[in-house]
Amino acid sequence: MRYVLLLFMLSLSCCGKGPVGPQGEAGQSIVGPPGPTGSPGPSGTIITMKQLCGSCVPTYPSVFAESVMCIDNQLYGVYSANGGFLSLLTPGTYTSNGINCSCTITIGNDCSIS
Repeated sequence: MRYVLLLFMLSLSCCGKGPVGPQGEAGQSIVGPPGPTGSPGPSGTIITMKQLCGSCVPTYPSVFAESVMCIDNQLYGVYSANGGFLSLLTPGTYTSNGINCSCTITIGNDCSIS
């Protein structure tokens, strides 16, 4: 019993926190000189939105005309089938089936739509 009490007292004395040490000195921060001005970045790509069926007037919530994006003189559209995907629309004849706004269009070169 005496050894158990001695072990218990030793475990209490060795697991406590020690005294708090003194506060350290304040740190120093050195601000360097400003760096040189960087070179201009590349020109951004201009993206223009175009409506496919020009005869439709979009009216929420009853009329939705489909739109495409002109990027670098090529038209891209988002298909809603198969989980949705962005695709290049090559020159040719297409049917646009917006909500209450359908038409047949011809896509030409340089993002032309007729």
